[in-house]
Amino acid sequence: MTNRIVHNVLPASLAILSLAAGLPGTAQVTFRTIYTLGGVAQPGGLHEVKPGLFYSSAGSYYFFTINTKGEAQQIAPPPSANSFGGPPFPTANDRAYSGIGNGGEGSSAVFNVVSVTPEPGSMVTYSGQNLNFALFQTLPDGALLGSASDLSNGLSSVAIVSLKGTVTKIWEDPSWTNEIYTNVIRASDGNYYGVDFDRFSQNGASFIFQVTPAGVMNKIFTLPNNVYGSLYVGWIIQGNDGSLYLETPFGGANGYGAMYQITLAGQAKIIYSYAQGTGAHPGGFLQASDGNLYGATFGNNYGAELYRLTLSGQYTTLHKMYGPDGLCGCNIMQGSDGIFYGTTV
Repeated sequence: MTNRIVHNVLPASLAILSLAAGLPGTAQVTFRTIYTLGGVAQPGGLHEVKPGLFYSSAGSYYFFTINTKGEAQQIAPPPSANSFGGPPFPTANDRAYSGIGNGGEGSSAVFNVVSVTPEPGSMVTYSGQNLNFALFQTLPDGALLGSASDLSNGLSSVAIVSLKGTVTKIWEDPSWTNEIYTNVIRASDGNYYGVDFDRFSQNGASFIFQVTPAGVMNKIFTLPNNVYGSLYVGWIIQGNDGSLYLETPFGGANGYGAMYQITLAGQAKIIYSYAQGTGAHPGGFLQASDGNLYGATFGNNYGAELYRLTLSGQYTTLHKMYGPDGLCGCNIMQGSDGIFYGTTV
C-alpha cells in the first residue's frame, strides 16, 4: 500500500504484520507480528518481489527486505540522504525503484531516482530531477506511474518514472495550493485517476480527476467539502467491476469517513459510512482475490481496526488493533500466498 499514510502519534516502535482472513461468513482470523523495528524507524509499506519476500523502507534510514519468517536484511543505506520515496517498487527488469532526497527545500533540495535488487550494495542512483515522487502502479510498457512534487515550485503532478530513472510529468496542477491527495492509478480506459485537494481552502475542496495520456485533465466528480485533512490521505482503486472505489477519511453519514463507488463517467454513490471509535477514518485498502475490499482505519487514540467491506457495503471488523498491534492506519497488501501483510505503528 501507500507510503504517504501519516498520523499525529509519534511511534516508539513499529511492526510488520500478517493477517489470514477467510471468506465472508467465516470467523477465523489470525493476526501476528512477524518483525518489529525499534526506535522511530517507520516502515513505509511492502511490495512483494517474489513469493514470500518483500521490499520495505525504514523511515529515512534504509531500504530492507523481509520474508514471511520475519527475517530482515538491510540492502541499501543511502549516503547523505534523509528522505525516502517509500518502499522500492518491483518492475519487470528485476530491479525495484524508489527515490532518496537530502531533505532540503528550494534550490538546496536534491532528490534522485534509485533502484535496488534484494542483494546488499545493489543500489543504483540515476541523475536527479528534483522531483519528489511516490510510485503506485506498473504500466503496460513497464514504466512506473506515480505522483510527483516539484521541489523548485511546490507544484504537484501525475508522473511516470522510466526504467532508466527519468521522471516525466504527464499533468501538473497549476496551483501551488493544490496537491494530489491519493495514489494515482491507470484505469482500464487508459486514463489516469486520483484526487486533487486544495490544502489551504477554508472548505477543503477536492475533486476526482481524470488525466489523459496526452495530459488533458477533466474533473469527473466534485467531492463534498472537508472530507480530507492534513493528517490523513485517501486511496483509490479500480475494482474488478470497472468502477472506481475511493475512501475519504472524513465525511459520510457519520462524519468519520466514507467509501465511494464511482463510474468512470463520474456517477458516484457512498456504499459505506465509517463509524465513530476504532472503525473511524479509513486509511488504506485494496480489493482482494475474493472480490472484497480489505483495509485499515486510523481509528482514534484508543485503537484502530482491520476490516472487510463487500462491494454492496457490508462491513466486518476483522481485528481490533491496540497497543503493540498499532494505533494508526496501516499499509496492507495481499501476498501471492493469499495472506494479507502490512506495516503499522
